[in-house]
Amino acid sequence: DVVLRCKVLLIFAGFVNFWRQPIDTSRELLTESFTLSLDAGDVQYANYSVLQTLFLDLSRGLRLEEIVAVGNRYAQFVAETKDPFAIESHRFWTQSALALGGRTRSGISLSSDVYEEECAVATVRESGNLTLLTYYYTLKEQLAYTFGDFTLAWRMGLQAEELMEKFDIRAPNIFVK
Repeated sequence: DVVLRCKVLLIFAGFVNFWRQPIDTSRELLTESFTLSLDAGDVQYANYSVLQTLFLDLSRGLRLEEIVAVGNRYAQFVAETKDPFAIESHRFWTQSALALGGRTRSGISLSSDVYEEECAVATVRESGNLTLLTYYYTLKEQLAYTFGDFTLAWRMGLQAEELMEKFDIRAPNIFVK
């Protein structure tokens, strides 16, 4: 069952495999998950495969130019899915790589000539998507810490933690139709 396989493969590759195997093996599985998701017509899980690939690339220390290239490679696909969560997550991860490489307005800013962080965050807040907002605060915390703004890092961490307390942490059953 390709529909089930793409989901299981994404969850395994994106959240489990790298604890026991090199991250590169997770990346290979995520590429397979992306392809299977497309075969199944499941653009949401195809998007999740892209997002998890970007996350793992940042986590494993892939060269920033390569992370941006991966982001650019999938940008049109993600945009065409019209999935607000995926679109903004993709932008957050890609802009974070640009920030780390000194290609945004500052190391702790996601804003650039083609992206306005404040507008994006306002849109996310309006949507009420707590997961996406938590991702944003976590990324900002990491950037602030990396660039030595420990006060901002602390504030971003507290905001992320406050949002996470609002989550219903019961795992959804993704296997029920």
